[in-house]
Amino acid sequence: MSNSLAMRVNQGWVFWPVLAAAMAACSSSAAPTLTTDLPSTSVESTASVTEQTVSDTEPITLHRSVDAVRATTPDDWVATFTIGYGDDPEQLGTAPGGENLQIGPEFGSPGPDGTWWFLDGAKDRVVHYDAEGTYLGEIVAGPDILVAGQFFPYQMPRVLNDGTLIATRFSESSTQLLEVANGGTRIVDVQELVVVSADDGTLLYGFAEDQTLSVIDPTTGAIEQTDWFRSASGMRYRIAFNGDGLVIEQPDTARVTTVRLTSSLDGGVFHGSLEAAVGADDTIHLYLVGVSDTDEVTQLGGYLTVRPGGEVSDVTPIQTRSLRPTREARPICTSHLGHRYLRS
Repeated sequence: MSNSLAMRVNQGWVFWPVLAAAMAACSSSAAPTLTTDLPSTSVESTASVTEQTVSDTEPITLHRSVDAVRATTPDDWVATFTIGYGDDPEQLGTAPGGENLQIGPEFGSPGPDGTWWFLDGAKDRVVHYDAEGTYLGEIVAGPDILVAGQFFPYQMPRVLNDGTLIATRFSESSTQLLEVANGGTRIVDVQELVVVSADDGTLLYGFAEDQTLSVIDPTTGAIEQTDWFRSASGMRYRIAFNGDGLVIEQPDTARVTTVRLTSSLDGGVFHGSLEAAVGADDTIHLYLVGVSDTDEVTQLGGYLTVRPGGEVSDVTPIQTRSLRPTREARPICTSHLGHRYLRS
């Protein structure tokens, strides 16, 4: 596949409104309008909920092995659409990267209506496609959005329940949110540096500079600490690496599960990074990329799920960075669930 970005999804996934494994396509049509109502749930109302602890829960320990990354995606994943790179409005742009590669958008975000949004930094715009990859339109970044009038700095797109697109820009000590709604844009300032990692369809969740979990109201930029991530249904969860492996806490079902991850090649302990996203059925989808402590050369990667009741699937080997990069216009060709969540 050259000069294009292909989107593949697992046939069994139900991802709304979170980020799915994304990649893209072309054509034309009239753009649907976005809802103009902004989220009404405040950070204060979420924080007022009495928190339930899982400190007395008997932990469960499981073992899972992670295989080497593959050059192809799993057999039950299907390509839903492909977007070409080029100068036409329905094509995504690319910018020069290292090793003579042209780098374009790596992933997009689906909305509750099934359409997809991509941040096209090379063309200073946000692009909208329908569920089949047909081009619906664009929103061009104005001078107030660009840095020094020429750089589009926003990343990590996500679409909330009301159709509002939120993207993020980081500085040394603060975070800026780009809000795209009803064909217009607005900047919302957050007075702390927070890496946004998840949302519940209304509020944003992420880690502050001191690694505390924080919740943000994207309509105002208000921020405060919280104990749990939440899904769109309100399910609480927390994921962390510790010395034993991946610890998944689900207080609503009183589950604490430790998943010890080892390499299927040599049995070494897995170390790497994690992306997490929650489906409409509250299944937690996890994407792992890393190496073992006995082999820091061979890249390991896999996908697994955690059901609301705590059941953990085996790790499915998946495609990650392209094993055969070319000089043609294409991204790094990486599968994504969402955003980098944490690192072991």
